[in-house]
Amino acid sequence: MSRDVVVVTDPKVIKVGIEDTRRNILALLRFNDLAVSQIADVIGKDESTVYRHVEKLKAAGYIHATGERTVHHIPEKIYGRTAKVFLLSPDDFGKAEASKVLDKERRAQVEAAVRILSKAGYKPSDAEQAVDRLTEAFTEMDLRTFKIFSDVDDEALADQGKIVRARLLAMLLLLKSDAALAKKFAKALDGFSVV
Repeated sequence: MSRDVVVVTDPKVIKVGIEDTRRNILALLRFNDLAVSQIADVIGKDESTVYRHVEKLKAAGYIHATGERTVHHIPEKIYGRTAKVFLLSPDDFGKAEASKVLDKERRAQVEAAVRILSKAGYKPSDAEQAVDRLTEAFTEMDLRTFKIFSDVDDEALADQGKIVRARLLAMLLLLKSDAALAKKFAKALDGFSVV
């Protein structure tokens, strides 16, 4: 039985979950429980590689065996997520390992967002500077919003769409109430123009 939301606070467990291949596996398992061979087919990696990643995800508590199937008289375990949503919120942001891992992931997300915005016609005059400033601003925003959501019960966060909207609203409220943070985002967005 999977829970709706799990808040992950251990930096080592966070590191396991955000590695690219394991993140792809977790994304696939949001929709269906799958066997290692099925995961391997979808993500284009050999079964032994997928199996090693599945074992790490299982050991970290992200996934568990949900059943078994038989293919050509050979039993194969089926895996599913232990939660619909994982909120990554290290218990101590001062820990170098957690900060380093999350900063790298946050920067990659910001870079992707800037690329998407550029394709949609919102181009920064200096993409690298925009990414640097936005990464810094989102780091502060994430620190504050994750603390808010780590105290919310599972039932309230059962729907991914509701989580996204609630987080967006929390961000907007923080921007409204914190002039320094609003100024940081305004400066980060200053070089953007609609093309």
